[in-house]
Amino acid sequence: MGHTCPAGDEEAFNVLYRYYSNPINLYLNNMVGSDGTGSELTQETFSKAWFSLQQLRSPVAFKSWLYRIATHLAYDYQKHHRHMATVAFDRCSDDYAAMQVEGPEGRYENAELLREALALVPHKYRICLILYCVEGCSPLEIAEQLNIKESCVSKYVSRGRKALLEIYIQLQARGRRNDV
Repeated sequence: MGHTCPAGDEEAFNVLYRYYSNPINLYLNNMVGSDGTGSELTQETFSKAWFSLQQLRSPVAFKSWLYRIATHLAYDYQKHHRHMATVAFDRCSDDYAAMQVEGPEGRYENAELLREALALVPHKYRICLILYCVEGCSPLEIAEQLNIKESCVSKYVSRGRKALLEIYIQLQARGRRNDV
């Protein structure tokens, strides 16, 4: 949905905030691995958007522009705080069924291992995985939000899935060795 507002129209911007704040918050929570920090970065995203609204060239591009602001804030946060992103990644991996462990303890263990594995996936792949798998963005939307070629998105998602599975298997093997 392409909501936009004229520069300085506070009421229209509040409508945009209500529409986009939850998706941006979820995206940032997944990027930085912390609900509290994600919420703070969401507020900062909208603050920057409000004060930079006159720089938005095309009102139709508001959503992509907003995600770019959020992405830059997440990059800056991670660079300064050395935090790695975590997310429950069951919706993304084609091989997730092979990674299942039965029972409630197993599901918790899977989620923790997936979060740890995702944190170790290279950043450029991780961001595409989150946008594609968690946010449900199309490759074209991701390309626009990250300012990269659409062909790179598919490649990064594919490489990210492969890296996620490999890292997950290594972490799982390490956990089993530590249990013995």
